[in-house]
Amino acid sequence: MSGAEGPPVSAVRQESTIVARWLGAVSLIAAAEDAARARVGALNIVAVASAHSATEVMLGLIASRRPGRPGPRFETFDALLKRATDALPPGVPLPDHLPSELINLNDVRNFALHRGVAVADSTAAEAALTARTLLDVLPLVVALEALPGGGGLTRAVARRIEDKRLREYLELAEDLFRANDHLGAATNLSGAFTLVIHRAELPSRDPSSRWSLPNTGGGLQRDPTSALAKAVDGQLAKLHESVQRDERWVRRIALGQSRATLARLETILGEANWGSGSLRTLRHGAPDPSIDDVAWAMARVTEIVYRLSVAGSLDLSFWERDQLARESAKLTETGGEAGPTA
Repeated sequence: MSGAEGPPVSAVRQESTIVARWLGAVSLIAAAEDAARARVGALNIVAVASAHSATEVMLGLIASRRPGRPGPRFETFDALLKRATDALPPGVPLPDHLPSELINLNDVRNFALHRGVAVADSTAAEAALTARTLLDVLPLVVALEALPGGGGLTRAVARRIEDKRLREYLELAEDLFRANDHLGAATNLSGAFTLVIHRAELPSRDPSSRWSLPNTGGGLQRDPTSALAKAVDGQLAKLHESVQRDERWVRRIALGQSRATLARLETILGEANWGSGSLRTLRHGAPDPSIDDVAWAMARVTEIVYRLSVAGSLDLSFWERDQLARESAKLTETGGEAGPTA
């Protein structure tokens, strides 16, 4: 046989299984959060059932860390939870409140599905949050960033992306993280996340533009201290602020994330900047993120990319098409290539 051999079939199958189960859990949690957000009685049951199924998938993933025989064919939820808890690595316990919340979720699901007990809006929201909490623990327990076969979840999701630039940022972020360069990983995640935002948001304006008075003609420009010029400047500032508020609101809807989650992501990843011709991160005085912060951000960005790719929402924006065309023309002149930062 010629050429480099790939990973063993068993390793590829294990990678495929872990990726499929993780993506399945992500999809179920997304369904639970969407249903709970509707605050409708019938959809509250969907939220609880979806959240419960997601926790079973994730507990099964954690339990599979321990080598040996798999669990029994028929297993109670309490037994699955115990197997998962026993399989936790040293120093990585579940949050104190999580086991009791998981048991409560199981009880709520059984009462709702088996006895027809109504599910309150708050209970549906708590069910989705419980599943989300377990998902955030998962990267600390299962080696999701370094799966057998040489690729992790981020690389697996990146393979779904047609755009080379976004795909390379995601792949390099994972490679750098596995090489213990978590700050380099954060920089490339920031680039990927910025590209995703530009595609997911409505193109209300060119993100690189700043409204101002025209540079030529008119008394306003020649006399910026006049009352009329100040009034126009004030109105432009208010309009700019209003559009920024709308963009943040649309962003939360488009990405399917809470305000707190996006705020934490922005803190960890900083602001992507290509002003010097290559990607760098502006932190504006904020401290560098920890390796745990970057692991959390990588899992969350990977989830966002996966959800948007499934929904077909990662098409290039009008702004980005124009921007890429200008960059391509500039790079052709200089003979360079703007890409991920190692």
